[in-house]
Amino acid sequence: MSSLTKAGLKYISESFANLTDLGLYYNSIGDDDIRFIVDSKILKNLKILELANCELHQEGARLLSLSENMKNLTKLNVMDNLFGDNGLKYIADSLYLMNLTHLNAMRNDIGDKGIIALSQSKNLSRLRFLSLMGNYRIGNEGVKSLVYACGVNFQRLQILELGQNSITDEGAKYFLHNDNIFNNLLELDLSHTRIHEMQQKIPEKLPNLKIFSYGMNEVIKR
Repeated sequence: MSSLTKAGLKYISESFANLTDLGLYYNSIGDDDIRFIVDSKILKNLKILELANCELHQEGARLLSLSENMKNLTKLNVMDNLFGDNGLKYIADSLYLMNLTHLNAMRNDIGDKGIIALSQSKNLSRLRFLSLMGNYRIGNEGVKSLVYACGVNFQRLQILELGQNSITDEGAKYFLHNDNIFNNLLELDLSHTRIHEMQQKIPEKLPNLKIFSYGMNEVIKR
């Protein structure tokens, strides 16, 4: 873990008006110091923002969601933080993150409430990549909500990562009951979950799927 100083963040926030890609991952930034980025008067052109493992919590998510500097963002990586359910809801409800095509929220202490809030949002309809891996509190109710949302709010989704969660065969059944919802889905990761009987049936139901990860480390490619 590195530690970018306040002075360093301040310098970035005041010096790079044309910056489109900003990687701040593995820095102990925290909720207070992320203000340098979200409140910057010149960082208006950001398209990619990497904030993995930056010690951000739901307040950091709230600040990001309210920042006009995020309006052009297409890729947001916040893996290995602690957004929780409320933090994901802030991201989902943001009017400034509506251009996102990639959202990585791996390992963020997110549960069913968070994924349900995400599913109900109409603001992230451009998403093509969504990762919620490693959020062990996500279970069947969250998956049910997300699967149905894929037919309404996330129709462009191509890659969905839901591995390392608490999904069982009951949750996996929702992938089988919804025709034409996943027409654009190319990759699905349900590895390291509690799915057993359903894992072989899912790729049969999703004809356009190219890569399906399941079990411990098993992959079907076609």
